[in-house]
Amino acid sequence: MKLTKEIFIEKFGPPARFSFRGQCYDGKTPTTPCICGRKIRFCFIVYTGADQKVVLGSCCFKFFAGTRLADILEASQVYLLNVVVETQKAEKRLADRLAFAQSRKRWNRLRREAISRLRAYRKASGKTWLPEHLWDMEVAVKAPEPRYRQSSKAAKWFLAKTEYLQKKLLEADRVSGTMGNEVSTEHQG
Repeated sequence: MKLTKEIFIEKFGPPARFSFRGQCYDGKTPTTPCICGRKIRFCFIVYTGADQKVVLGSCCFKFFAGTRLADILEASQVYLLNVVVETQKAEKRLADRLAFAQSRKRWNRLRREAISRLRAYRKASGKTWLPEHLWDMEVAVKAPEPRYRQSSKAAKWFLAKTEYLQKKLLEADRVSGTMGNEVSTEHQG
């Protein structure tokens, strides 16, 4: 049965007697039952003239048309939506910064491993030139870090470079007798 203004007044009393104490929240998903029977996400708690607590959604604001509460509820809805949007933006910025820090840390770890492997190759072979796959790795290692303003773009750069460097490290054979970060030496007997 559809909730009409007459049924609303009969059930809860005249809308002009309702009060709103600024209590509103985001339920994150539309699961909270509204007085009209709908499932709502954005909930506004109002009190009837008899001080009974009632949960409303914006779908029920129409019952308060022509009362002082109508404008207050509309303003509260704007405020709540702004809080939700700004919270989502802040969470995204935080997630982007965290992704940036993690991707940069991983890239630096792989970069150090690649540098030590290049040094070990040069020390073991005695040559300054590098085979193509090691030269590609050296070029990737020497790539300058980006100076992006947005940490999400920088994180994407670090992820792409990390994947490339990891692929090159897998292609490159370890120098025999080394684990990648040590230099082989000749033992004298």
